[in-house]
Amino acid sequence: FLGKPGSAEGGSTSGIGILLILASLFADGMVGGLQASLNHGSGGKKKMSPYQLMLFVNVWSVLLILSGLLANGQFFSAVAFLRTHPQALLLCLGLNVSMGVGQLFIYLLLTEFDPLVCSLTTTTRKFFSILTSVIIYRNPVSTMQWIGICLVFAGLLLPEFVGLFRKTHPSKTSGTTTTTTTTSKTKKEA
Repeated sequence: FLGKPGSAEGGSTSGIGILLILASLFADGMVGGLQASLNHGSGGKKKMSPYQLMLFVNVWSVLLILSGLLANGQFFSAVAFLRTHPQALLLCLGLNVSMGVGQLFIYLLLTEFDPLVCSLTTTTRKFFSILTSVIIYRNPVSTMQWIGICLVFAGLLLPEFVGLFRKTHPSKTSGTTTTTTTTSKTKKEA
C-alpha cells in the first residue's frame, strides 16, 4: 500500500496489508452480532457491564502479550530497556491511561447502544485520525484512498439518511412505516 501501483516497491507489503484489512473488516463485522448478545444476555444470563467487559478483555490481552514476549525471549530485554530509559516508562504509562479512558467510552458504546451507533462512532474516530495525520504530519493521501474513505462513510451513513427520510416522508399508500416506528418506540420506552 505504500508503493506506487504496479511498482515492486509496495509489492511485498501489499499482500500483507490486504490480509490485515480483511482481518480488520472481519473483526468489525463480528462486533455487531457479539454486541447484540452482550446487550441482551444469552441463556437468561445477566448483561455484562462495560467495566467487566473491559477487565476481561484487558486481562486476556496482558496474558497473550506476556506469553508472546516470553516465547520470543523479548520480555527481559523490554524490562531492561525500561530500566535504562525511565522516560519511556512514563510515556508508556501515559499511553495506557489515555487508552484506558478511550476504552471506557468504547465499552460504554458496546453495552449501552445499538451496533450502528458504535460502528458510526469508531469509523468517525478513524476518519478524524486520518485527517489529523494528513493535516499535522502532512502524510499524503491519494485520490483512490479518498474515494475509499468516502465510500465507507457513504455506506455507513446511507441507512441513517434513508431511515430519516422515511420518518419525515411516510409512505402515502400504507401506514405501516408510521405504525412500525411507533411500535418500536413503545418497546424502547417500556
